[in-house]
Amino acid sequence: MPEDPAPAANSGTASWIAAARARESERADRLFRDPYASALAGTLGRSALEASERASGGENQFLPIRTRFFDDVLEAEADKLDQVVLLGAGLDTRAFRLGLPDRLRWFEIDRPDVFVQKERVLGELGAVARWQRSVVVADLTGAWSEPLLDAGFGVGCRTTWLAEGLFFYLSAELVRNVLADGDDQHVHKPMSEHASCSRQDVPQ
Repeated sequence: MPEDPAPAANSGTASWIAAARARESERADRLFRDPYASALAGTLGRSALEASERASGGENQFLPIRTRFFDDVLEAEADKLDQVVLLGAGLDTRAFRLGLPDRLRWFEIDRPDVFVQKERVLGELGAVARWQRSVVVADLTGAWSEPLLDAGFGVGCRTTWLAEGLFFYLSAELVRNVLADGDDQHVHKPMSEHASCSRQDVPQ
């Protein structure tokens, strides 16, 4: 079993979201199975999940539903896509557990501290991506589209952009900035689709 991820890799919500996926994966009537979530969450993630549920008064039953929803969106649209971009990928493991076409290009964008620990744990588990996966090290509050283009993102290709739970934690101004950087570099094209989950509509 890999060592627990270091605290730096578990900043924000990534570790306790992974812990929630791990718990759902253990249920007999689970909505999905994520065999990597427990190791990625580590003791810190499980503790964070417990603390969050103590503070809120109970289990957040929305989290597994959200994960399954986006799984279903990707599987339903896969034959129409050339590439998928995860904004704020965190400890997401869909590239290792979903049965999407192997021709797909998959881009994960997040901070370097997240990827250092994520890649280490996945490597120790022997996890192998099921299609071409590119790690894009960038801070979404700054310039992120240029590193994405450098990683091989195809402008004009059929693309789904996945922002699972990301915008919920950003101010309206930061949401506009994240989307504006993509517009400035023309990575958002007519053949792109966006899937997000947030507390508010993206401001115009």
